[in-house]
Amino acid sequence: MKKFLSCFAIGSFLAIAGCGNLRLAPAIQQKTAPTAIAGWKVFRSEPNKFAVSMPGTPKETEVKQGPVKAKITMLQNDRMAYAVLVAAYQEAGYSAEQSRSFDSEKVLASTIKGFVESSKGKIESEKNISLQGQPGKEVVIAMAAQEAKTKVRVFYADGKIYQAFVVAPTAQFPEKNAKIFLDSFTLLK
Repeated sequence: MKKFLSCFAIGSFLAIAGCGNLRLAPAIQQKTAPTAIAGWKVFRSEPNKFAVSMPGTPKETEVKQGPVKAKITMLQNDRMAYAVLVAAYQEAGYSAEQSRSFDSEKVLASTIKGFVESSKGKIESEKNISLQGQPGKEVVIAMAAQEAKTKVRVFYADGKIYQAFVVAPTAQFPEKNAKIFLDSFTLLK
């Protein structure tokens, strides 16, 4: 499952690597961190500027495909995974100034498209959301070939793409835990 997750997560970043010359997206301002939940641990990634609650201790890895590097923070077992993927346009050769000038709506749409294509899935639902004043997308994707489902929230802030997602078999998808995980995701200043 780990290789599958890495492939479709990095694929979603690769799909957007050509989104240059777009309008400015404002930076995120963070006020609070997630609250500890019984049996869950708050994980903070200062270098990647996010915090999230997970039902255990995640592992951090870096994946690279071509010029793109992404950091994945993942807690998984053989049946499901909770993950946060962070990819920076600067890792794909864009300057910090260029990456901050991209249109966040186009970045979000391209990221979702890449996520769906790389997972060979189909969108079941999609809605606009926001996090700390920043626009985002929440998408539920059915992956029939794997008999799996993922719920992903995608945000673009300060030249980085953040994807928080849960992947599990469709029949055992943990709706309550997915909500706890996704609702706890926050960006750090």
